[in-house]
Amino acid sequence: MSSPSHQALELQQIVQQVPKVTAVINSGAGKHQAGLQLREDGRFLFAHVLSSASGKTPFRFCVGDPTARSSVWRVFAGRNASDVYIAIRSSASLHKISLHESGDFRYQLIGMTQDEVNRPDFAIVTLSDEDDKDSGRILHQWTRPESSPEGWTEGFRLIIPGDDLMPGPAGKKDLGDVEWIPAPSDGRAVEVRGYFVDPGMGEMDLSSLVGEVGIFSFLGGFKLKNEQVFVVFSSTVTLLEWELETLKEMREKGRANAHPEFDWSKEKGSRILAYPSDETGFPTFIDAKA
Repeated sequence: MSSPSHQALELQQIVQQVPKVTAVINSGAGKHQAGLQLREDGRFLFAHVLSSASGKTPFRFCVGDPTARSSVWRVFAGRNASDVYIAIRSSASLHKISLHESGDFRYQLIGMTQDEVNRPDFAIVTLSDEDDKDSGRILHQWTRPESSPEGWTEGFRLIIPGDDLMPGPAGKKDLGDVEWIPAPSDGRAVEVRGYFVDPGMGEMDLSSLVGEVGIFSFLGGFKLKNEQVFVVFSSTVTLLEWELETLKEMREKGRANAHPEFDWSKEKGSRILAYPSDETGFPTFIDAKA
């Protein structure tokens, strides 16, 4: 169940040079589908047809296997708008990542503000020491980055450390239709990146995503109402020191600030979602065990 799909490129230890991986997306105006082609060093790797987005047909991905896994992530968009949403399936009614067509990108709570969070199964932890921090629904907000000359714009980045895979909540084994990403080796992580693409603007070099030995995969995508396409890829990376420090600090503060009845047992499978950002405000979400 955790083996690479036919839409994956395995980078072996014997490879001395990083392969050049490129992608092309084309679609006719007004068409309900788009086509994705990936090439490795100029050789055809695979093709995939991307259908129009529909709220009824999200795609899901998860790292590991049912015995030791990450959160199950859900990516979806409505048929009548070009906003994209990413959420953890088990808590999608509480918080989500919203990538709005307007360029307003945000990670936010649903149906409550930060001041109203008082639950034994969900906690908000901030690393800020400021007394005037925002207490509304928005946890983090950033602006859509500029696109590349090939029409690609990064929408979100997610890191899932292999050392943080664990059994899900007891009794919840049937995860349905999920694209499984093989667990990385010890000390490594899976990196997931999502991109908005203007079709027909040329070949995009994705070699920076395959700089390390591991699995590079296409996870899913769809065509949006505004004729753009949203695609998601995964690759293998090594966690940076600042990412490890952020996780350590989030865990410590989480234990100190969570609801007194929060269930930390292994059977509950509690996880933490950290979201440190760079100097532009672009966040790196980190899905790890609590």
